Amino acid sequence: MQSLLESLAKTGRESVSLLIAGALANPGGLDISNYRESIASWLIDYTGLCDAIPGKYSDYIPLVRDGLIFLFERISTERLLKILQSQANLSDEAQRGERLLCLAMEMPTLHKLGQVIARNPHMDPKFKQFLVRLEHGPLKSDIETLKNYIEREICGSLESFGLRLTNTMGCEASVATIVDFESIVDSAREGDTESASTENTSNENPSFGKYVFKSVKPCVPSMLCEEMAILDDFALTYEANRLRYALRDFSFTDTLSDVKEALSKETDLRNEQENLRRALAFYENLHYVRIPRLAPYLTQSVTAMEKINGTAITETQLGGLEKKFWAERLFKAIVCHPIFSPLSDAIFHGDPHGGNIFLTAVSDERRRQIALLDWSQAGQLGKAQRYDFVRLAIGLTIRDRGIVLDSIAALSENAKNLNPEIITSIRGEIENTLSNPLTSILVRSLNLLDGISLKGVKFPYTLLLFRKAIFTLTGVINDLDPDFDMDGCLFKFMASVFTEELPKRFFNMLQPAADDPMGFRSSISNRELIDYACRLWLKTLPWSIPSF
Repeated sequence: MQSLLESLAKTGRESVSLLIAGALANPGGLDISNYRESIASWLIDYTGLCDAIPGKYSDYIPLVRDGLIFLFERISTERLLKILQSQANLSDEAQRGERLLCLAMEMPTLHKLGQVIARNPHMDPKFKQFLVRLEHGPLKSDIETLKNYIEREICGSLESFGLRLTNTMGCEASVATIVDFESIVDSAREGDTESASTENTSNENPSFGKYVFKSVKPCVPSMLCEEMAILDDFALTYEANRLRYALRDFSFTDTLSDVKEALSKETDLRNEQENLRRALAFYENLHYVRIPRLAPYLTQSVTAMEKINGTAITETQLGGLEKKFWAERLFKAIVCHPIFSPLSDAIFHGDPHGGNIFLTAVSDERRRQIALLDWSQAGQLGKAQRYDFVRLAIGLTIRDRGIVLDSIAALSENAKNLNPEIITSIRGEIENTLSNPLTSILVRSLNLLDGISLKGVKFPYTLLLFRKAIFTLTGVINDLDPDFDMDGCLFKFMASVFTEELPKRFFNMLQPAADDPMGFRSSISNRELIDYACRLWLKTLPWSIPSF
């Protein structure tokens, strides 16, 4: 067995899966402590893990590599051998992207990292074609094991509840599996389930016969517990050696804390259940958006919900004009409505990739809806955050560095603790952003936050999640309409909001003391609106005067 490990470390030959299987039968009798670092380096190089990181984030590569070596050196011998066996079982012709996919399926933290990387527009296509399968891959877990697990969770057999699994193949993601089931009573009828599920507004007592069970994979909690404990130790190692890395001001501890929070929410399905309730209420009056309704069978590890028939929006057969139509509606639903919500807290979908956005399958095209699925990652933006974000975008539009800097300070969590060197680098990022006027103002705002976060500025997790959500959504919209104008759609939506606010704005002109931006859906007061409009007009005035 030790010759096998030496072979793996030196040459990468993996044609000895039977020997690995034999070692798995007696992992306690095998000492691989002297080979772990070599195995870790071999896995990283052989799967091309670090090569998959977009060049824009090349400064992260040494940190990621050291973190993964630290992780592989400390996971249990049994898990490490299973990882080696899964690599050994692949064909000799397997591409590195396929090997990376196989590795990610064995480790929830890597699975999540792979999902995030796959949505980045700068991702190498050679890896992207494999990593996109991490979103909702085919079901690999044993269906009977899943059935038994679900029955233990809901405290009874499916048949005793009048339910049964369907023959439809489910799917599998980083921490959960999804399987279809149906009501035995309802499936015996030939009723109009589509009409029933559309008209019934009850949240947790729906009258539809088709469901899905989403359940946390039984092995995931213990795997995550082991991996997170190891990464906690690595955070301490990083803090003690941060001068070795280019990202000296990067707070790995805070970032790891955010990752742990996100993964803990995904493994406790009560979080998604609450998000679904909030989303149902938020989109209640937006007729072209559909949110799955919950069924009664809910636990910490199992969620039962309505099955929405449809296809991924990027895979639906649509004409050119239809794609433009749905791209605009999608952008309004996921970006415009949360930013300009009249509510004090506005929910947003935190993971709007193509597999989570369906167009419903209906006979009448006029009743087709956008179905937003998988609310395990969702956040809420408070009114103050939305106000500061809008000010940031406006500051970039009118090129007011003071407004931009003030907005960043208001959005950040550690503005008061930044040293002069970091503030100088922030000003440099602002200048770089202002010098690139060709991209969307929304993208520029998010790219600015992205760049500044690498300088040591800490932003709230929900704001970073919103940034990631828009980056993810951008890929979907570009697939639908490569010429989509995000700024045009955003300003058009703002104009409709201003029109809606006209009565209140006229009243506030007579009562200046009531002119509070927080009182407007747009988060812009009369005084600010006049100021911004005049300054924008003055900046464009020279270009509007003809030359003689």
